[in-house]
Amino acid sequence: MKRTLLFFLFGMLCWSCATENPTLIKDKEVILVRKIGHEILKYTGDSTSSISPIKELSPSNYQLDFQLPFSFVSDTIIHIIDREMKKYSSDEYIVKVNSCSLDELVFSYFISPVENDDLVSCLGRNQKEDCYNIQLKFLHDEGRSNYAVASFIGIPILMLLFYFLWRNRKTHVPPVEESLYEVEATSKNESVNNIGQFSFNFDEQYLQFHGKKEPLTYKEAKILSILNLQINDVVTREALLKEVWEDEGLMVSRSLDMFISKLRKKLKADSSVQIINIHGIGYKLISS
Repeated sequence: MKRTLLFFLFGMLCWSCATENPTLIKDKEVILVRKIGHEILKYTGDSTSSISPIKELSPSNYQLDFQLPFSFVSDTIIHIIDREMKKYSSDEYIVKVNSCSLDELVFSYFISPVENDDLVSCLGRNQKEDCYNIQLKFLHDEGRSNYAVASFIGIPILMLLFYFLWRNRKTHVPPVEESLYEVEATSKNESVNNIGQFSFNFDEQYLQFHGKKEPLTYKEAKILSILNLQINDVVTREALLKEVWEDEGLMVSRSLDMFISKLRKKLKADSSVQIINIHGIGYKLISS
């Protein structure tokens, strides 16, 4: 009985830690929006501008302004924001990208924690150099409130369940399956990789040849990363389609050919690096 009481008290302590102060939540959100602005400036090659003060348009709704005009590829901006939002564990939000000069919406999208509920458009489009601002709205107020209620009721129950399972020694941890490419890429993409005379940075999505940077879209960087993991070996079309397009639920073979063609153009500065087609099988990245 004493052990049960201790587990119950521990569960109540967990609940008290689960609820966050609204001021602390806002401070974290502002810091995250500034971090997103920093990553976008790095992507555009702007190393001189400072991050403008973040404007709070409404609770959990912020505007990020930039001092200088820039151009970008829409899916790269989506990838940068999604990468930073996942670090914050925020899985539901709305993004709007506006043109300052035209005072109009360029594109927007909605990310949801519900599978296949995302609303994303204008992928792969090159946006011309212009003055832009980005509005980012966190949609988690209701979720956090529900989480606090669920924690109050659920955590003590879970702790009691854990106690009885532990007492009966019947715990079981199911195995976790991970993609071979994801596991290998985690370590390999942490630093810049050399491909022939190119420097390839997957995280920041660019190729660099003798000091000149060539930006890559997210899919271009993903495909090149997979080919580089198996350099001088054949990677099947099925493996590339699965790793790059599976999350979208629609795998179009012609899209892969289009991205391969774009990568070939960006790699042509170094004749020792080629992506060759293995008829009926897939592609091979070679570097002599």
